[in-house]
Amino acid sequence: MWYIKTGAHDLLIFRILAGLVLQDFNDTTLMTVTTQLTASHEDGTLKAIRAIDHQLSQLDHSARTLRSRRNALAPISTLPPEILSMVFMYMEAASNHSLAWIKVSHVCQHWRAVALDSPRLWTNIVLSRPKWTREMLKRSKMAPLDIKADLSFLTPRLLEVVRLIMEQIHRTRSLNITANHSTLNSIFAGLHDAPLLRSLNLRDSQRHGLLPTDSPSVPFAMKAPRLRHLELLQCNVEWNSPFLRPLTHFKLCDATPPPMGDLLSALQAMPYLEVLELQNSLPRPDLGLGKREVRLGKLKKISIKDPLPSCASLLGFLAFKPCTSFHLDCTFSDEPPASFFSYLKVLHQLPLKSINTLELAQDGPAYIEVYASEPASGGSPRATSFDFRLSWSQDVPVAPTEVFSSITKSLKLSLLQTLYHHRTQDSESSFWLDNFSKLPKLQNVTLSGSVVPSFLDALVHDQSHKASEPAGRRSLARIGFPSLRSLALHNANLADTVGDKRLLTTLRDVIGCRLQQGIPIIDLTFEWCANVHEADVKSLGMLVKNVRWDGQESVLNSDGEGLLFMDLA
Repeated sequence: MWYIKTGAHDLLIFRILAGLVLQDFNDTTLMTVTTQLTASHEDGTLKAIRAIDHQLSQLDHSARTLRSRRNALAPISTLPPEILSMVFMYMEAASNHSLAWIKVSHVCQHWRAVALDSPRLWTNIVLSRPKWTREMLKRSKMAPLDIKADLSFLTPRLLEVVRLIMEQIHRTRSLNITANHSTLNSIFAGLHDAPLLRSLNLRDSQRHGLLPTDSPSVPFAMKAPRLRHLELLQCNVEWNSPFLRPLTHFKLCDATPPPMGDLLSALQAMPYLEVLELQNSLPRPDLGLGKREVRLGKLKKISIKDPLPSCASLLGFLAFKPCTSFHLDCTFSDEPPASFFSYLKVLHQLPLKSINTLELAQDGPAYIEVYASEPASGGSPRATSFDFRLSWSQDVPVAPTEVFSSITKSLKLSLLQTLYHHRTQDSESSFWLDNFSKLPKLQNVTLSGSVVPSFLDALVHDQSHKASEPAGRRSLARIGFPSLRSLALHNANLADTVGDKRLLTTLRDVIGCRLQQGIPIIDLTFEWCANVHEADVKSLGMLVKNVRWDGQESVLNSDGEGLLFMDLA
């Protein structure tokens, strides 16, 4: 009898030897014996492998446990889960609806556990990522949801997610949907109660520009008692809907203009309204309404972007509280030119009484901008209470200076302290004398471009007029620009002339004359001005306490067609 010891690597040799020893057996017997031996060997091998794998798993578990214990000793791990979850929420808010913040759940087991146990982390749901929606709904538990969905291209998979998300309308806090009109109708037709909904933003993705007059409105059958913020872009609204009553913020863009009477009735039925924004949605003036006043007692801001006649018509019916800020962007083209300034008269009724900063700007022959700011209070930044952008057809024979004069006369500038004026076209000295020379508190004037000569010409005319009066009758209060102390010139060419004198010479004479009268210019600034030199700055320094110059000195280039600036500082 042969005694054969086989190992794990001798299976092939074993089979050969078995064939030699059992050569008298038939093939069936040999196959049976070989199979039994092979199965016995494989069972033993698998058991050994499993045992090794089990040991490796235990080692991995031990290593993870040690790493967790080591991480627990880090200072960040001493934060309570409530504080750590607040840090995560700040990261989520800063990500602006991006899922980049989710990496915090991949740092360690502790962080992942804290993140998964913080429902508020998973409440900002963007339906552009359908695969995440189900999981985020699950992780958010019953926390209020903020949902944003762009359904411009609605796929079956996305439609399924929309149905899923609309089932959570009872705990939805804000809803922002972009879709075509039929999709919007189907979504809201089946909704009934949204008790937590505070903000609703809808946009019709099929529409571009103004809606046709027969465009249907979005039906709001659901009850949303806490709704405060409503934005409709390229969507019509039912103006008699009770949906509007609790609003504090209402924005309507590119909608079918309603009758003026319906719009006024709707505004009157919104007693809590604080912010009103209307863009390409106002009707034309309705002369048949007669005198009517709608008081908006809580309104803080009104923003309108529409033709000037429509804007002026609406403002004429509204009564505002003094702290309301106005942001108006108007055009004028198809009305008779004679009515242009009649529409601007509506600005006289706006409650703007505490303006201390005014900026006038012109960009092109038929486009102006006016910004007026109120004084800062309580350490808060200066608030813009009035900004007005107006463009008109070049067929309308109106000069920008006339428009500026009409607007400034309506702004009640008795408290004005700072004036900025940037223009591409020059104005007359009468513009300054009529509108600004008598303001008692105007201290700082900043001028840019071609308006510098007319301003200095106004100072010259003012000085010559006062010099003709007897010395005993002249007083500080009657001198033009009595509080002017700071003058800044930007992009001015000091080689220009005022009368028969160079602008720089006129500036020096005016400053000297004011110094003699006891109303000196204390601060003088030159920035990117042509034809000003270091010697000029030094001579002016003898008359002005603080002269600031950026060191830019200009010379004519080789072909004489422009100016080159050299930094001499």
